[in-house]
Amino acid sequence: MKSRSYLASLLVATALSSCSAAVKKIDHQTAVGAWDLTTLLSGCGQNQIGIGYLVCRMPEEAQAKDFSIEVHAPPNLVCDNHEACVHFKIFYPDGRPTFAGSIPKGQSSVEIPWTGLLDKESFELSDRGFYGVSVTVDYKGPEGLPLKSYSSGYVFLHVVRKDYVSLSDSGGEDENFVWTWKSKTNQTVKMTTGARVFVSQK
Repeated sequence: MKSRSYLASLLVATALSSCSAAVKKIDHQTAVGAWDLTTLLSGCGQNQIGIGYLVCRMPEEAQAKDFSIEVHAPPNLVCDNHEACVHFKIFYPDGRPTFAGSIPKGQSSVEIPWTGLLDKESFELSDRGFYGVSVTVDYKGPEGLPLKSYSSGYVFLHVVRKDYVSLSDSGGEDENFVWTWKSKTNQTVKMTTGARVFVSQK
């Protein structure tokens, strides 16, 4: 019985070590070198990861504590730092000092509340803008050499006036729609004279 338990523990340990082994294949094309945006971002009520950018549309005076952004990266990394192999910086559109953080080892993402980013309780119209995100991944390459991977992206925070009612989530049912048509992508598009719009899923 003990031998079975020992064997099971050995297999688990072997599997974990193989998942965290040093990288053997190096990609000689880099996203940053090609000016591509590939930082993995999610949040602001969206349930999927975006590549390179994230759009956050918030109503004025909405509670910032109810929303956050997430930065994603591989969890099975080997590096010399005992706490984290992934570090990131968020650059503010108004030029204030950057927000810095990291993803703990063994985790594939970290959540950053908007209260921490904005240092305030609610969103204001002046908060809107492009927040640059830079991510550095430390890892061990062939022969255990310490290497780095870089990516960049943007979070676009758009704050709308509190009395504004968006129709993008209306389901297409609103008396103000005056134009309706089918797009080339076979989606139903509706628009008001005030340019409030609805676009259906395919």
